[in-house]
Amino acid sequence: MKFLAKLGEFDLIHQFFSHTTLSPKSSENILLGIGDDAAVIALSHGGSAIISVDTSIADVHFPAHAPAFSIGYRALVVSASDLLAMGVAPQFCTLALSLPKTDENWLQDFSAGFYKACELYGVKLIGGDTTASSILSITVQVMTFQDKSDAWLARSTAQVGDWIGVTGHLGEAAAGLAVWQAGHNFQDADQNIVQVLKAYLEPILPLKFAIGLHDLASACIDVSDGFIQDLNHICQQSQVAVELSIDSLKPSAALQNIPHSMRHPDKITRWQFSGGDDYQLIFTCKPENKSAIENLAQATHTPLTWIGKTQSGNCAHLSASLQNLLQDQTGFQHF
Repeated sequence: MKFLAKLGEFDLIHQFFSHTTLSPKSSENILLGIGDDAAVIALSHGGSAIISVDTSIADVHFPAHAPAFSIGYRALVVSASDLLAMGVAPQFCTLALSLPKTDENWLQDFSAGFYKACELYGVKLIGGDTTASSILSITVQVMTFQDKSDAWLARSTAQVGDWIGVTGHLGEAAAGLAVWQAGHNFQDADQNIVQVLKAYLEPILPLKFAIGLHDLASACIDVSDGFIQDLNHICQQSQVAVELSIDSLKPSAALQNIPHSMRHPDKITRWQFSGGDDYQLIFTCKPENKSAIENLAQATHTPLTWIGKTQSGNCAHLSASLQNLLQDQTGFQHF
C-alpha cells in the first residue's frame, strides 16, 4: 500500500477527484462543479439546484465533549454557510449521523440544537441515515432551488479593481475554541468569554446580508478554514491579488477584553487571519456597488470591513510583519 506524504485536502481533490468526467464541461446540466462552496445543477424548467455537503468529526472539527445542543446547531450551520457563500438561502437538508452509542439525553439535546438552527435559517430536514461508529461523525447536506439558472455567486468571478469586504468579527471563533479548551463554558461570568464561545459553538450566519449580496457582489466565499486561506481561493480562482497587513482587520471588543493571559496581540492577530471557524463571508464587488453594500450591512446589522482592492496577480500578499507572525500557518489543514 502506498501512502502519499503531506497530501493536502486540495491536492487530494485535484489528484483523485477532478477527473474530466466529473468536471462542469462533461455535462450541460452541471453549471458549477468541483472546486467551489457548492455545486450548481441546471433543472429542466430553467432553474437550478444548489447543493453542498460537509462532514464534522468529533475532536477534529468540534470538541467531542461540547454541549450536545451546540454540536447539533453547529452541524447545520457549517453546511448552510456554504450556500450563503453562493448568495442563496438553504431550503432543505439531509443528516447522516454516525454514533459511538445511543444516549437518549444527548440525542434529545443534539436534535434540539439542530432543529433550532433549521428554524433560524429556514431549513427543513427531509431525510438522512443513522449508523453505529467508533467515533461521532455528522454529515449534513444542504440544498436550495432557484427559479433562474444563473442565480448564484462563485469564487472565480472577481475582477481586478473590485473592492474586497468581509463580514463579522473574525477571530472570535478561534478565541472561543481556546477559552473552551482552557475550561470555560457558557456559565462564565465574563460576557466576553461567553461571546467568543458562542462565536465558535453556536455561530450566527449573516443570512439576510448574504441574500441581499447576491445582486451586488462579483465573487464570494465563506470563512471556514481561515481568512487568508479562504481569501486565497478567490484570488487563485479569479486570478486576482490583494495586499494584506496586520492592520487589515481590527479586533472586536470581545477579543480585546478576554482574559489577559489569552489576549496577547500576536495571538489575536493569528486568530483573526488564520484561526478559521468564523462562518462569515469574504466577497468582492465593483466600486459602484460599494455604497449599496454598506447600506445593506447597516440594514441587516452586519459588521463589515473593507480590506482593500483587488489587483493583478493570483494570491493574497502578506506584509513582512504579518508573514513573520503567522509563519505559514494561514489556515486549518484537513490532512
